[in-house]
Amino acid sequence: MRAQAIYLYYGSQEKLFAAVLRAKLEEVPVAISIDPDAVAESVGQIFDWYREHPELIRLLLWEALEAGDAPDEGEPKRRDAFREKAHQLVDGGVAHHVPEDVRVRAAQDLLFTVMGLIAWNFAVPRMCRLALDEETDQAALDRRRETVIEVARRLAAAQGVSAPGASVTGSRSDTT
Repeated sequence: MRAQAIYLYYGSQEKLFAAVLRAKLEEVPVAISIDPDAVAESVGQIFDWYREHPELIRLLLWEALEAGDAPDEGEPKRRDAFREKAHQLVDGGVAHHVPEDVRVRAAQDLLFTVMGLIAWNFAVPRMCRLALDEETDQAALDRRRETVIEVARRLAAAQGVSAPGASVTGSRSDTT
């Protein structure tokens, strides 16, 4: 009975998955943004958000497995959100010494690189713990958080973005 009701409402398992992913992605713009004036702090906050919501990474990995390269109805909205984030970084000074089209591409690359630095920890938590030779996932994630923040700070500085926050340390409770 329940499965039948789901299929009546959503039409298919794929459409149900798309609805679940869309709902989760609607939380992201509110929770996740990179402040060009405080890249390191922003990255720490994003890391903490993903720590509390690792299901988004798992949903995105499942989407990649199932959908492949096929665009979906939510793609234009998602693309626009990324464009907005990239332009915020450009407005904040990413690669300010080069033409605007190059600055936009540099901001997009910085954004996606930082996303990868954060997401991989939650995509493969066991590998993270084993590779770092830590006893618990928590210890591994605490260690990775500090590393990801430092790498993001350096990447932002290399791109010409002001990156105060070189001293961002501590647990997630320190930044929330």
